[in-house]
Amino acid sequence: MPAKLLELHFPLGGLNKAASFQKQPPYTSPSLNNVRPTDTFLGRNRGGSRPGITKTFAAELGSGNPVRLLATVTYVPTGLSLTTIGLASANGTFYKESSGNWASIGGNLKLYASGLVRSAERAQKVYIADYTTVAEGTDGAITGTTTFDSATYADWTAVSGLNQYDFILDNITAATRHRITTVAAGSLTLTDAGSNATGLTFRILRGPKIYDPATNALTLLWPTAGSHPLGCPIIWRFRDRICWAGDPLSPNNVFFSAVGAPLDYDYSVAASTFTRAFSFVASVGGSGNLGDPVTAGFNHSDGCCLIGCTSSLHIVKGDPARNGSVQELSSEIGILGPAAWCRTPAGYTFFMSKDGLYVMAPGCGSTPMAVSRPTIPNDLLAIDPTAYTVQMAYDIVDQGIHLFVTNVSASAGTHYFIAVETESGGGARAAFYPCTYPTSFEPTALFQRRDSSTGLSSVWLGGRDGYVRNHSDSQTTDDGTAITSVVMMGAMGFGGFDGLAKEVVGTLAASSGSVTWSLHVGNTPEAAVAASAFASGTWAAGLNAVARPRGRGGYWCLKLTSTARWGLERIEATIERLGRLRV
Repeated sequence: MPAKLLELHFPLGGLNKAASFQKQPPYTSPSLNNVRPTDTFLGRNRGGSRPGITKTFAAELGSGNPVRLLATVTYVPTGLSLTTIGLASANGTFYKESSGNWASIGGNLKLYASGLVRSAERAQKVYIADYTTVAEGTDGAITGTTTFDSATYADWTAVSGLNQYDFILDNITAATRHRITTVAAGSLTLTDAGSNATGLTFRILRGPKIYDPATNALTLLWPTAGSHPLGCPIIWRFRDRICWAGDPLSPNNVFFSAVGAPLDYDYSVAASTFTRAFSFVASVGGSGNLGDPVTAGFNHSDGCCLIGCTSSLHIVKGDPARNGSVQELSSEIGILGPAAWCRTPAGYTFFMSKDGLYVMAPGCGSTPMAVSRPTIPNDLLAIDPTAYTVQMAYDIVDQGIHLFVTNVSASAGTHYFIAVETESGGGARAAFYPCTYPTSFEPTALFQRRDSSTGLSSVWLGGRDGYVRNHSDSQTTDDGTAITSVVMMGAMGFGGFDGLAKEVVGTLAASSGSVTWSLHVGNTPEAAVAASAFASGTWAAGLNAVARPRGRGGYWCLKLTSTARWGLERIEATIERLGRLRV
């Protein structure tokens, strides 16, 4: 057989582990890391190394502790035009963006420091789902209407983190809530008087907060009517209601504030008042508890919101207090956590379940469809949400989805950049590009900043080390740490014959850094992928000289590796078929 010239293409289809090695789909790779389908020089679909990450702001948050909250708020300062500022928290301290850096917000209030904190913006304020219980029991006692004690707790000042600013006493027996005025060793003094009683079932937990940028103040949320939700790590805004879920005492319930009144939680109002506060369980006309605990809630469109549970998915169509409906979309597929979802500008919702990545088309009635199983069937299965924080964000600048599966411990997690292309019928094709980051830089908080006006990525990564970072095309390292990018092309065969990979030549982007190429051969496709390098060399920017490795076998692969910023224009290889392949 005469020599044949082949053109090799960058795997614009991303990683594929579903097919056999011999049937590797075109434009996919059996192994790659830290690469993207678009280069970072001109943004062309020719492939190359992923952009590095750099500090968005110089300030370290929370004395180097993990970032737990990222958000923005848009408001009109006195005498100024519309302004958007970033918000963050770490080690309990709340910060705002100020003069190109972070500035802590004064006051006594703090936020939960050991887990992800979510928020919702409404009318120039931010509502923060602060949560976690620090004390609970069944022997509580109120005396003199404002003194609370429990024999379970010999010294209230020894209860870790407890203070009179952030915490609320939830008197479960009497269905009353009380703010705290002082914390002393022998008792708590209550701001809100209660009835004298003993044998009370109670819990003391963080209360939700409100940030008002006009006054630059963080305050404890306290209702004007009814009893507001407590212990909820899930929050979102839907049809001008603040929505809450995840209370450990009511895990299958969802709470909605009154329309336009985020401090009104009076669920006893007559059903004829369509703007009333609403709870699935407590309200007149409520639909009752969902089948399993709620894990996520968010808007899918203006007309509906999705409620994810541990093993089911539900949709709320219309206003829940005005002839709205709650329907089950799936009795098998749930959502892994409060941040394990994102929406694209086209209105598609992507979310992570224990069965991998799913997508829902725009509209309020579509069925979720599997995205990851057809291409990487085992990589994203059965993630334990207690061991990993799963977060997603759509990157407007880079036009793809960031999926971060961050280990709660200091161990490395699993992360992907996902290039998506939606299809008619509500499905989507996704190209998965695995990424690795320095462990201390991995995000413990993630946020899509929508008003980015620069060339920087619109997604903020709040790291384990207290810094906020973002991807930047011009960044050649991960904040000083070299990025090793790898892509495998193949395995390619000779039609069942023994063959020779005679020549290979690469053309890189004009501004590209150097890339090491290596040829791998074997008598089976799997052997070729796993083989050590038969020959290797280095390519520089532009057209390179022809290399003649002359690797012989039944199958061959070409591997590219680099620690530089690089982009690929084309690769040509000359192959020749020899005799029958023999064992």
